This record gives sequence, structure tokens and C-alpha cells, in this order.
Amino acid sequence: MAIDLKLLKKLTETFGPSGREDEVGKIILDRLTKKGFKPSKDVHGNIKITLGNSGNKILITAHMDEIGIVVNYIDEKGFLKISPIGGVYNEALFGSRILFANGKWGAIFSQTTNPKIKTDFNSLFVDIGAKNKEDAQKQVPIGTFGVFHREMVNLGDNIMAKALDDRVGVYILLKTIDNLKSKKMTNRVTFGFTVQEEFSTLGARALAHSIDPKVAIAVDVTASDDIREKLYLNMTLGNGPTIKIMDSSLISHPKLKNFFIDTAKKEKIKHQLEVLPFGGTDAGAMSLVKNGIPAIGVSIPARYVHTPSEMVNKKDIEGAINLLTTVLTKKDIGDLV
Repeated sequence: MAIDLKLLKKLTETFGPSGREDEVGKIILDRLTKKGFKPSKDVHGNIKITLGNSGNKILITAHMDEIGIVVNYIDEKGFLKISPIGGVYNEALFGSRILFANGKWGAIFSQTTNPKIKTDFNSLFVDIGAKNKEDAQKQVPIGTFGVFHREMVNLGDNIMAKALDDRVGVYILLKTIDNLKSKKMTNRVTFGFTVQEEFSTLGARALAHSIDPKVAIAVDVTASDDIREKLYLNMTLGNGPTIKIMDSSLISHPKLKNFFIDTAKKEKIKHQLEVLPFGGTDAGAMSLVKNGIPAIGVSIPARYVHTPSEMVNKKDIEGAINLLTTVLTKKDIGDLV
């Protein structure tokens, strides 16, 4: 299975911070419509399609949004002060280019000549080349959202890009839908492309509430611990997608966890077990909806998460598609809980 680099490049390079996912949504809607599906979009911007007409309701999600910034102040010289949207690492920002929603560009730097690695976000500014405050306000008004722009790069076995968190999950769902289109579904499987995971998990919560599934699955990235200082994590690039045991937002339902592991072993799908003592995904958010929804996560190990140069392995992506294609065609997944 070759990775569709053109599609993944389009997804990762498209503008889409939390709360401003429309451009990413257009790509998804256009692709699904051209393939004969009838996707729908809710008031928040979540996109969904359902395969299968009977059986247990299963919800599987990937979030469309990425981390970003918003302009909150403009000084007299026309420099912009910004606030983070999602978990932004300050130390990765110096010299980074910002692309704003209206197409304007800027560069981030610090008010100190030699910025320290641990720099307070308030000391950062964005230079858009404005003449003064009035000029800056015309170009990039307060409240304008922006993202850290980088092009996707094919590194052979690996791929490097901004927003792989979680456009790689979006890609995996789209390819899984392709695989399942001609198969007989024994469950009602809803694929949801959610908004605002990086900010509040609003999208996943709203979608899970409206669908009320018996089982929820989130596809996202996780930290890869194969570089420099050890965090004592199990996840590394190239050793397969991870089956989530737990993170700081979720302890995966034990029966779901065992089901995914047993399926991967039976089908000889290379995989890893994920125990992440920090972070969370839409799975944790969905597990708290209504009376509680049994949930689990499938993740792609990634280096440099929440920076403009995230990195993932192609075989891990392929493995996730294979695992989900197999799991979602099994009737007993919804009967486990």
C-alpha cells in the first residue's frame, strides 16, 4: 500500500487551527462527495459519514485542527502580540513563519536580543513588516488566527510536516473509508472529522453526544521516544501503530484494548502498546459523554509533536489503516461492552 503523498501534503499544508477548520473540511467534503458519499456537517464544523445500516453504533474520529496562534495586541510600531491556541512550545518558535487566515505572513521573534530557551510567551512578537500600528491593524486585525507554516517533506521511510497532528489521522480515516466502501458492514460505523481537539475537544464531545455510540475510537498521534533523552516510553517510529493502554485523559476500556491487541496479533499487524503519562485525545473526551462511552485510541508515533516539523513513519500509517479496516468489519466489536 503506497502512501498517497499528494493527499497527505494537501492535508498537512492547509490552514486549519482550532476553530478555523473550514479549509481542511472542504478537502474532506470534496473527496468524500466525489467518491459517492453524502457527508454532513454540523453547526460546529464536524464532518461525518456513516457506513452500514444496522448493528451497533461505532464512532471513529480524527481531528482536523492544528495548534496555532491568535493576535491579541498591536503595539505602536506595528508589531503583533500573540496568544497560543493549543499546546504551543515556545522554544520551537524563534524565526518561525506565521501564515494568517487572510493570507498575510509574519515572522516570530523575541523582544530580547539573545532569547533563552525557556521564554515566556508574552516576550514573543510577530513582525509582518508593517509601518506602524494603523498599518498592522489593516493587515492583520486583532483576533486574526494564524498557523506555523512549513511544507511537507518526503524523507523516504518517514514524512516531515506541520499539522501531522492530526492530519495523518484524517488521512488514515479517509483511506479506511476507501477500503470499507465495497465491504458489507455489520455495524453502523460513523467516521467523524472533528474540530477543536487541540483547544477544548468540543467537536468530539458534541459528535459523541449526538450519535451516542456503543464504542468510540480516536485516531491521533503519540510521542515517539527514540531520540536523545529517554522519556522511558515504548513508542518509536517504524514499529507499527500504537494501541492505547492509557494517557492522561483515558484508560482504554479493557475489553476494547484486548480486542484490538488480539486482532492485530491474529492478522500479524505490527503494533505497539501505548502508555503515555501526559497528553490526551478525543478518545478521552468521548469517554465522558452521557453515561460514559467505552473508548480506545489508535495512534501514530511522531517525533517533535506540536512543532512545525512533526515526523512520522509511512509503515506505521499503513499499519493503522490495515488494523482499522480489519477491526471495523468485525461484528463483535460492538458486542464487547
